[in-house]
Amino acid sequence: MIKNFVSLDFETSSGKNPCSIGIVEFKEGKVIDKYYSLIKPKDLNFNPFTSRIHGISMLDVIEEREFDEVWKDISHFFDNKTIVAHNWSFDIA
Repeated sequence: MIKNFVSLDFETSSGKNPCSIGIVEFKEGKVIDKYYSLIKPKDLNFNPFTSRIHGISMLDVIEEREFDEVWKDISHFFDNKTIVAHNWSFDIA
């Protein structure tokens, strides 16, 4: 069983545009760090269906940072780590 890994999940505004990210880091099976941030999508286009699912709207993210700015805070989570993600094939795109 993997005991050291980083788990992540994105929520998207429409298609492949992230509007939030959540990250949890585990060591020896215990949570050692957490991170969550809203993200301002570059196009600010929100699909009403996805907004109903996750509850995030354009008004929630309009003053937030775009992903490239958020990356500066989170890149360390991915250095030489095992990554586990919900629906990875969608999120990686």
